[in-house]
Amino acid sequence: MLLKKKEWLAREVVSHLAVFRCPICQASIKSGDENSWICQNGHRQNYNRKGYITIAQPHKESKYQKEMLQKRQQLMQTSLFEPIITTIAASIAPGDKIIDLGCGDGSHLHQLIKKGQPSLAVGVDLSEPAIELASIAYPREAIWMVGDLTNLPLSEGQIDTAITILSPSQYHEAKRVLKSDGLYIKVIPETYYLTELRKRLYSEVNDQTYHSGAVLDHFEQELTLIENHHLYYQVDLTSEMADQVVKMTPLSWQASDETLYDLKQNPLGHITIDVRVLVGKFS
Repeated sequence: MLLKKKEWLAREVVSHLAVFRCPICQASIKSGDENSWICQNGHRQNYNRKGYITIAQPHKESKYQKEMLQKRQQLMQTSLFEPIITTIAASIAPGDKIIDLGCGDGSHLHQLIKKGQPSLAVGVDLSEPAIELASIAYPREAIWMVGDLTNLPLSEGQIDTAITILSPSQYHEAKRVLKSDGLYIKVIPETYYLTELRKRLYSEVNDQTYHSGAVLDHFEQELTLIENHHLYYQVDLTSEMADQVVKMTPLSWQASDETLYDLKQNPLGHITIDVRVLVGKFS
């Protein structure tokens, strides 16, 4: 019999109590039942009936942002990021404990679970609509959390692989929750990432490209760089995918109505994916 989402969540947490800590006092988790966990100091953390845990006060979201998340999830269910996911999954061993920091709608973690077969997967994001989408689309796969990446409800040294895909990094927290030999994987945009869209949205040349040098330098200051994969490829877009590309990214937030109308009437025919997948270890 298939467990309800909340029942599965409760069982998964109990199976991995040592992984988690209280977000209030940082004490270890003493016990868990079908509705919540309780830390050593008596703080209780309830589970959402929809199958996720709200650890931190979520950001307020607009309807536009919710649409963006939905379009992103639809697009991520295509093969657009398949080479990126495959590259990341090569560093995940079956049975690993993994966490996606800034997991958004959960699509990347869902794909990594299928390829990497971890024993535990945790997805954390401060956007409650994103986590709700993840729990609806990918129930009983990961422990989904609305949480602050600067104060993760995880104990020290529990995670084998931490992943950040096209999101800011909180290196201190990633280092704290990783095992001593754990891996931190970060995906950063390169010069021509989504270049066709950027050229349609921005008139200033400087806004039409990314500059990743400072981010790469910071990564190498924080970690020992083990692997550096440069992935560059183009994907043909259907009209539906082209619409999803425009609406999935904050790049379009400042675009004029005229520009967005033009993109709808004359959709992108293809899009460039240009990223680096950095793999490192903290010393």
